[in-house]
Amino acid sequence: MTRSETAKKVAKSSLLYLGLGVAVILAVPVLAGVAFGLRFLLPVLIVAVLVAFAASPAFRRWFMGQADTSTHYHGLLLPTASLCLHPTHSWVRLDGAAGAVVGADALLHSALGAGTTVDAPPVGTRVEQGQLLFSLARGKRRLAIKAPVSGKIAEINAAVCADPAIATGSPYGSGWVVRLVDLEASDWSRERASLVSGSFVRQWFRSEVDRLALILSPASVGAMADGGVLVGDLSAHIDDLKWSEIERDLFGQTPS
Repeated sequence: MTRSETAKKVAKSSLLYLGLGVAVILAVPVLAGVAFGLRFLLPVLIVAVLVAFAASPAFRRWFMGQADTSTHYHGLLLPTASLCLHPTHSWVRLDGAAGAVVGADALLHSALGAGTTVDAPPVGTRVEQGQLLFSLARGKRRLAIKAPVSGKIAEINAAVCADPAIATGSPYGSGWVVRLVDLEASDWSRERASLVSGSFVRQWFRSEVDRLALILSPASVGAMADGGVLVGDLSAHIDDLKWSEIERDLFGQTPS
């Protein structure tokens, strides 16, 4: 290596070290300022969270939803945040780019009882949000399940039709009833606004379980088991008068 090349190498190294030194010198006060600011910002953020928690019911529901890891409420399986629930207790979960599966929640299955029959329009039928999508019946009691979103019926779960107990045992999984396709993105965005979704799903479901328990009342014959846990099949504890109230107020039906 010539003397000239050596000098260039030394100069380059010197510039590199000088640059690193300047960067460190500049970074130290910046980091110190950030640390100093955090000393004041952190308490402000804590106070802001506490104020929001105290003043906003919506924030409390969101916060509690994020921290919620429970799977059951009063013995009934809780829906997950991946589902969107219709106020009449049908649910929908996106399945693919323009498809979704639909079923009925655990509260509806418990109230109607095991051994239901499933009836749905033919495959290819187009349904709009709020229209009849399928019905569940047990004896003389029947519930018309409304479509939570608009779409075309692509499949009816043959396994559930053959053995409705599947829907009772796994209401949010293998117990889905209808598969819809041709969901338009614009419709989904608009229709989702009328559904219960995200972190509010579990809180809403709990409030609906409480509404049912209030209608039945703990004094109703066997309706509440030990510890306030609802029995798995409530139908045997619901007389015709109570059923008319439940199907109207909880499930949005015209009493039969």
